[in-house]
Amino acid sequence: MQRLELQINGVVQGIGFRPSVYRIAKKLKLTGWVINNGAGVRLQIQGERVNDFAELLQQYLPSVADIQSFNSKIIPVQLHETEFVIKTSQTTEIETDFVPDIAICDACIKELFNPNSRFYLYPFINCTQCGARYSITHHLPYDRLKTTMHEFIMCNECEAEYQDPSSRRYHAEPIACEKCGPAYSESFLKIAKLINDNQIVAIKALGGYQLIANALSPATVDMLRVKKQRLFKPFAVMLFNLASIRYFYHCTVAEEKLLLSAERPIVLLKFRKSFNTAIAPGLTEHGVMLPYTGMHYCLYYYYLNQPSEIDREEKVFPHCLIVTSGNLLGQALITNEAKAEQHLTKITSHVVSHNREILLPVDDSITKIIDNKPTIIRRARGYVPTRINGKDTTTGILALGCYLKNTICLTKNNAFYLSQYLGTLDNKSNIEFLDQAITHLKQLLNIEVRFIAHDQHPDIYTTQLAAFFDLPSFAIQHHHAHLASVMTEYQLDEPVIGWVLDGFGYINTEAVWGGELLLVEGAQFQQLAQLKSYSLLGGDKAAKEPWRMALSILQDLNLPQKIEELAKNNIKIATLAKLLKHDNLMLQTSSCGRYFDAASALLNICQANTYEGEAAMRLEALVTKPLVLEDGWVLRENKLDFSQLWRYLLTVDTVTGANYFHGTLAAALVETARKKCNSLRINKLILTGGCLQNKILAEIMLQQLRQFGIEVYYPRLVPCNDGGLSLGQAWVTNKLIYQN
Repeated sequence: MQRLELQINGVVQGIGFRPSVYRIAKKLKLTGWVINNGAGVRLQIQGERVNDFAELLQQYLPSVADIQSFNSKIIPVQLHETEFVIKTSQTTEIETDFVPDIAICDACIKELFNPNSRFYLYPFINCTQCGARYSITHHLPYDRLKTTMHEFIMCNECEAEYQDPSSRRYHAEPIACEKCGPAYSESFLKIAKLINDNQIVAIKALGGYQLIANALSPATVDMLRVKKQRLFKPFAVMLFNLASIRYFYHCTVAEEKLLLSAERPIVLLKFRKSFNTAIAPGLTEHGVMLPYTGMHYCLYYYYLNQPSEIDREEKVFPHCLIVTSGNLLGQALITNEAKAEQHLTKITSHVVSHNREILLPVDDSITKIIDNKPTIIRRARGYVPTRINGKDTTTGILALGCYLKNTICLTKNNAFYLSQYLGTLDNKSNIEFLDQAITHLKQLLNIEVRFIAHDQHPDIYTTQLAAFFDLPSFAIQHHHAHLASVMTEYQLDEPVIGWVLDGFGYINTEAVWGGELLLVEGAQFQQLAQLKSYSLLGGDKAAKEPWRMALSILQDLNLPQKIEELAKNNIKIATLAKLLKHDNLMLQTSSCGRYFDAASALLNICQANTYEGEAAMRLEALVTKPLVLEDGWVLRENKLDFSQLWRYLLTVDTVTGANYFHGTLAAALVETARKKCNSLRINKLILTGGCLQNKILAEIMLQQLRQFGIEVYYPRLVPCNDGGLSLGQAWVTNKLIYQN
């Protein structure tokens, strides 16, 4: 007989880990105990088969568990011990990892639709394998009293399951039923009727309110667009089952796996057949998801007129719901009833709430399959606050991100913790959200901030906020942070080269970067090459009006006749063309994002962006087969000049132009990177920046660079857009701290 003590750290709380340990101990006829502590899970096991425990634990590990460390030691045998028990959690310094909000599991879905279950059609159904976590938890260790479920007193039946180690709901902290748990203010039968009558309904969901409407009604979609001031930006939709998604969309095995994952994100898919062009005007893909809470399933159940079990699993339902964020244009997701009544009633008179508090907004995550692997576009529900492993990382760095698609990042115990998507910091609502996120993540992880990291841009809110902390602060260059984010993900410490292709990055008062090939060596970087710069006519306005970049390029090409043609539909152009003759006084940009805008405008695809990236997305949607224009670019003094490509785009139709723009741009970027890798004898290359969300551009570059034997690193755990900047800022700051 032997007795072992084990400390298991990682994602091991709030997921049924202790009950799994209990059942394995019983199976092996072991005695001892298991307990949650600040570091994870601690246990002692005793018996003849203690050495079989680790193997069985791996075999029966909860699906969302992630063991980071597993330490054991032999301790003295306790002779009179007769059973294995689960002890009450210890309150000690918190070092464990925490579980994000998890999509409803298959076992709960079966109970939800089982008339004999006490959870029948109960929208808050959950167990240790699914349900709310991050959005309702104040502190760790993860116990009911530390969540917003503490005000709901369990009924006898829920209490019995909660205390039964053999139950799937043993210590499922959000456990509740219709007798004792939270409830909605309106029946789902009535909500479904409203949506069937083409009404818009605002419903309080897992991480905030959602606006839900019939996606098949063009009039309803148009009404939602007008009221939400979202004229062309695509809406995400929800379909009831995978069979329905396959009917409407092209869906690969990798995309299906992502749709069905525990994170249950929005996945960008291509149309097989378009049921309503108003959902995504001018595009060939948009965001699709499956129901991920009991609420969504209850709503769909009545919306589809209560389908049978076989139909629910296998039938194609030609019904589709818009499910979009419950907020006003550009503002934070609304989470409480008072604000919903104040703001969402401007969009709909039907606001449905529930009485469980949401601690802070958590929006739906957005993902995409690129190069046959998942890529995160917006990191939020399901992924936050999952750790990103680091190495020799200082505890207490707070990175504030930048401006667009912002996130924050905190460091602790050789790990980086990235917040959920916080939006653009151009309004009071999102700035308050940023402050909430900092407070909540610090509190949840028990982190004392010691250092601040921020972007170099002097005029944005996060740079100004950094000064208020009265702590050592580090200004990190925008594109250096982009590359460092990927270096963190792949734990790259050696020198690497990387293309950063995005819309905007501060470098000085004379230039804006955005098409840079950089060499990074720890806390240092240097530019190796970049896209040729053009005048940023109108500054920030150029990002909203692509014709401005088209005008800059036409002026550079000395094509006055083409400028006159462009000016026919825009009276500003003639005046601004005169200003361009003095472009030595204007801000210059090498932004790849502005290149996409210019191409879209020159091809007359999109002259004005009604949402960020519209011109680029419409351009990408037209690509049928990327082609390379011979002699379409030249590299002079490390500047990539595409003058011949721009001239060619003025002579062809939109599809041909889109094909040649993508193919030629990718070929030039690959060739330049290959030459620099060879000359510097560096074989590791990073691709990142918001422009590389473009599936066509990213896949061409990934595949061609690999053919040259180059090791290519592309971000997967965090967005390649500015949503990953805070992670990179924290990584560079850590390097600078160690240097000092």
